[in-house]
Amino acid sequence: MIVKCECGLTATIRIWPYQCRCKRVYVSAGDAPKLTTVAALIFSGTGTELKKLLELLGIKSFEDCHCESRMLQMNRWGVEGCRANFETIRGWIAESQSAAGWSVMITAVARAAASGIALQIDPLDVAGSLVRIAIERAEK
Repeated sequence: MIVKCECGLTATIRIWPYQCRCKRVYVSAGDAPKLTTVAALIFSGTGTELKKLLELLGIKSFEDCHCESRMLQMNRWGVEGCRANFETIRGWIAESQSAAGWSVMITAVARAAASGIALQIDPLDVAGSLVRIAIERAEK
């Protein structure tokens, strides 16, 4: 995709997000690039929504989960990139699920029931359901 920055520079982009020499940041937005900020990449997006969702369920980052870097990667990908990388993200969650242990899982189930999130989660695909919910929240 070709980006014509507000500063006048033009670049052909294959990897998103793109930061122009003038420090403006663009993300892929379908057919046209969208101007954003570095702060928006860090503090909003599908990765941030997934982190909030996991925290609501009482799940916090733990050793070797790579949670922060994965959250930032998801935010950089954007909603469409997360859809394209759905299986990768599902795999990250499933991997962390198996490492979390029973006490974390029991707490998450209880909190999901109390918050009403349990009604949105497919018990046969918990990881996939969490990714779907995060994408839906990021779209709003």
